[in-house]
Amino acid sequence: MEDVWRLQPALCAPLVARWFFTSPVRRPWATLVDAFPDHSLNLASAVMSAVEVSPSSLARAQAEKWIHSLSAPTSWDVSTFAVVAQYARLDTRAAQFAVNGALAVLATPREPEELYGVLVDLLGDAATRQLIQSARQFLLPEAIEGLLTLAVGDRRRRNSTPDHPLRVLSDLAGVIDPDFGTSLEIRARLLRAVLGWMRRHRASGEQWSVATETPAVGERLREGPRRRDAPGPAPLTDTPTHRRRSLPPLAHAAAKPEPARPEPETVPAYLADAGDHDALLDAFIDSHSEGEKWQAIPIESAC
Repeated sequence: MEDVWRLQPALCAPLVARWFFTSPVRRPWATLVDAFPDHSLNLASAVMSAVEVSPSSLARAQAEKWIHSLSAPTSWDVSTFAVVAQYARLDTRAAQFAVNGALAVLATPREPEELYGVLVDLLGDAATRQLIQSARQFLLPEAIEGLLTLAVGDRRRRNSTPDHPLRVLSDLAGVIDPDFGTSLEIRARLLRAVLGWMRRHRASGEQWSVATETPAVGERLREGPRRRDAPGPAPLTDTPTHRRRSLPPLAHAAAKPEPARPEPETVPAYLADAGDHDALLDAFIDSHSEGEKWQAIPIESAC
């Protein structure tokens, strides 16, 4: 059938939605499933495409039926992941399902495959692409945390590796709105996700290193916790300077300069001893609690 003729991709989704999932239905979708059992993934992909272009509840129900018929994520192959990725574009709930599956795959040890003399992990690559997709589209915290975990120990050059986890997060933090510039909402949500990741893992040395290289977090982490009660005199303002200049000469001679107070030494968080990481992390999170003021919204409305 595929060798005889092929429908243009742009027409496939609307025609499937119209013929099989719009009342009156011209033909039950189940008849196609029964007639072409060897094309189950192609049919499932067609259903996902129809859901994307149509509000039909019948199409969404068919998509959910297929998703819930899947076995455990560790048994998925790359072709199955491709259809799950289509499903994940529908909404945050669908993306959450796909991300959970991707995390389960990445947490399971696998033997690499040899392809053209090169060892590859095709299933792991598919799971990583799913995390990237859901992080870019919905800024799901689980997807961002999964990318942060993958970044630990990843020594690839970011400028020549577009799918490097930190490269992906850096590109997200630099999203530019044509009217308002860099999106503060995206950076705030990235900040919350990174802090949550560090809090749950209690931040090993390598995780601190990854966090310092994450946009919206790195600069603040390298500065260390904020100090609102640092000792020492307050900076001079215009008024005290004017008064000091108007004093008579004797007053200048009688005035004794205050002894300099030693400034406290501030150590960047990522250089602290391992035993201090928990306390530093708690202090850093407390000092940046204003990030919690941001209300989560879909990324599309922030761009």
